[in-house]
Amino acid sequence: MNTFAFIIHPLDVKREVAQKYPRLARFPTWAIEAFLATRAPFAYATIKGIESKAGGAVKGVFIVCPLSPRILINRPRFAYSRILECCDLAHQHGAQIVGLGAYTACSGDAGVTLNQPGQSPVPVTTGNSYTVATALQSVVMACEMLAIVPKNAKLAIVGATGSIGTACAWALAHQFRLTYLVGRDLALLGKTERLVHAYLGAGDQTAFQSTTSSGVLLDADILLVATSSPHALIHPEHLKPGSIVVDVSRPRNVSTRVARERSDVLVIDGGVVSVPGELSMERLDRPGQAFSLGFPPNTLYACMAETAILALEGHFQPFTVGKEIFPRQIDQVGGWALKHGFRLAGLRAFEKPVTEEQIARVRNARIRARSA
Repeated sequence: MNTFAFIIHPLDVKREVAQKYPRLARFPTWAIEAFLATRAPFAYATIKGIESKAGGAVKGVFIVCPLSPRILINRPRFAYSRILECCDLAHQHGAQIVGLGAYTACSGDAGVTLNQPGQSPVPVTTGNSYTVATALQSVVMACEMLAIVPKNAKLAIVGATGSIGTACAWALAHQFRLTYLVGRDLALLGKTERLVHAYLGAGDQTAFQSTTSSGVLLDADILLVATSSPHALIHPEHLKPGSIVVDVSRPRNVSTRVARERSDVLVIDGGVVSVPGELSMERLDRPGQAFSLGFPPNTLYACMAETAILALEGHFQPFTVGKEIFPRQIDQVGGWALKHGFRLAGLRAFEKPVTEEQIARVRNARIRARSA
């Protein structure tokens, strides 16, 4: 049976580590990060039960890289050494392809060096191609539910200079009346704009406005958020009534205050998919105890699913790596996903299913805002 591995790491260091080491809860975050940096990667849980509707099955293993988001981003050389250890460990567990989860996919050059000769013994992918594919599906589905016609609406992409944000820009921007590209660097935003125009070809009339200001978000009907920031960036005051936010960032970039204070907007958790078969995950340190991502049964993040899809395909080569995602990759992995039975897991907001009542409330808020 083909085997894959997926690298995970703590996102909320203080909370997650305190669950395993309660005595550490009294220490400051920086001290816990320093403690974790002394720990070696380890295999944490098995993944079983993924069965393709086209035939065949795969198994997997979660490998923990015990580094915080801050260290993964700010100490790339040290982070690389730990990620390489994770790949070696994955190889020892029989993995033929490895997925880089969360900030291990952002650290350094996003897997390019890992795939060089003499580095990782197993090819790697970030899983971001399928993350983009599911984000696009989420936007289309949400627009249909709220009767939003893209050519009459405004889109904002927050994190537009990243690989996911750039890919979403070329896939979506030409469908909207205006697209705001939001990021921290105007020069890089200009590069994203030029890349999209180049991809769409001569005569492309896609309208962009690049900005480092969050003020434009109040003018957007759809917000797609895909940054590498570990902090909440989108707050209730940034959103107009009846708007949609698709958040594919992990950890999420939309503040939980939005869920509490803004019942007139729809927030969608991007990148969660249903997998074929009967998914089961079991902790290796506690045999018989299930491991959960906090999702409904038979669901995974899209980046994890991409790694499993590559294993089902027997595509044991580097796939999504580096800072650029190509259209052919998104189309290819999307086609493989359909072939094997992976699909978007409906619409979810803050880990809960989006209800018809929520959709109706936001739709009515849009109607009231237009008539005001």
